[in-house]
Amino acid sequence: MSFIYSKSFKNAAERYFNPSSCLYHYLHMAQENYKAYLKKEFVRLKKVFVCIRSFTCLRMDNAHKYNGTNGIGYNS
Repeated sequence: MSFIYSKSFKNAAERYFNPSSCLYHYLHMAQENYKAYLKKEFVRLKKVFVCIRSFTCLRMDNAHKYNGTNGIGYNS
């Protein structure tokens, strides 16, 4: 049952995933989180990790170089 679900999910992801909009989404998140949380005098550790997550997603997206031939970033 889970194989059927994962196969249909992968097909939908390949059809609807847009790498450039994903990159812009994480870039905007990183910029806004930086402005909102990291420019203050006192920064909570949780907010640091929230900002790191956005930058990590950007780096991962850039490292995979989504080109539409390998699914959603995983080697098929």
